[in-house]
Amino acid sequence: AAMVLLSWIPVLLAGFVIGPVSVGVLTYFGYEGVSSDDFNSVAIWFAIASGIELLAEPAFNVILAYSRLYVKAGVEAVGVSLKGIVIYAGVVWLGAGPEIYALAQLVYSGAILAGYY
Repeated sequence: AAMVLLSWIPVLLAGFVIGPVSVGVLTYFGYEGVSSDDFNSVAIWFAIASGIELLAEPAFNVILAYSRLYVKAGVEAVGVSLKGIVIYAGVVWLGAGPEIYALAQLVYSGAILAGYY
């Protein structure tokens, strides 16, 4: 129980400190070769995806505490597979730019969150 409670610390820290600061720094400095609007959008979606993934951390720790590693293996396999499919389809079939990586991370994070809960 204590491990689950402690695992909420990074969620709160990321949500109220690291996330907003990271998005602010990334959007302020921008990225050469990508329009600032595109870059800002990608940076914000990555931050949202990271937050969603962090919300799965307490459930992930419960799975580790009870040695249910088969659950972790299955959830990670589904999440990584979906991420790979999104990137492949986006780059090869749709010719998408950097935003496809943010979308892929969002899909992975959603799969992780759903799978652990």
